Amino acid sequence: MPLQTPNPARSITDRQTARHLAPIRSVLRRSGLLVATALLVACGGGGGGGGDGGGSIPPVVDPLIIKGRYVTDPNVAPAYTVLVVPAAGGGSDQAWAVSTSGDTLIRLSLTSSLAVTGQRYKLTDPIGRESIMGTAVLEGTASSASLRLPGLIAVSSATTLLTRTDRLTDAAVQATVAGAWTGQFDAGARTLTWTVASGGQLTGNSNTGCTYTGSLVARTDASVFDVSFDQTCPTVPTPTTLRFSGVARPSSASSLTVVAVSADEVVPWVGLMQK
Repeated sequence: MPLQTPNPARSITDRQTARHLAPIRSVLRRSGLLVATALLVACGGGGGGGGDGGGSIPPVVDPLIIKGRYVTDPNVAPAYTVLVVPAAGGGSDQAWAVSTSGDTLIRLSLTSSLAVTGQRYKLTDPIGRESIMGTAVLEGTASSASLRLPGLIAVSSATTLLTRTDRLTDAAVQATVAGAWTGQFDAGARTLTWTVASGGQLTGNSNTGCTYTGSLVARTDASVFDVSFDQTCPTVPTPTTLRFSGVARPSSASSLTVVAVSADEVVPWVGLMQK
């Protein structure tokens, strides 16, 4: 997705990105995201119960309290599903959101004081990106929290109420993603195949000549997977490589939704992979 950087390689990337993003709406509908870290991924099912007890939410928020899958009220438009997970290795929590309409991906960072920064990406527009800043608000108790996030509607400082539907307390299981995965893009014109080894190593290719290398690794602190991969495509005059990182979550034993952004936070990546 764009920005205002006069980089010739970037314009090539934008065209490549536009081709990739065209089928996202149908992908999201098929993935069960329909209401994302995206990523997004924030598909239903899975997760787990468990309890860390009630009690008032402290002013400095433990990442385990805010963690979970959240949804907007059915009457709110645009509607979102959001995954909030602790940052791998510590740091700010990460929220991934995808709109029900399938045209928006939002990635946010939340500090322990609930300060929020991030980006909103228009998935149908390779140059549609804007910054988000604001403050999140937790309501209720630690075991039944609701979350208000800025940036989900056009006025980025306004907050939208989200209700937690899954606390994501169960650790992800590495074996559930081992094997071959296939995704269809561009109305079936482009096919992407990934192979994930038992240790999480990821390799793959597409029928348009792109190659993929990276990893898909189970988290022990949430029922999601960390995903990181390089996408190298045969652009002219030299191949273009983009490095992506994000999260993935199975919606079933044979369906995996992936949300990620490029290392420079310019290009979003949303896809449904199936066994």
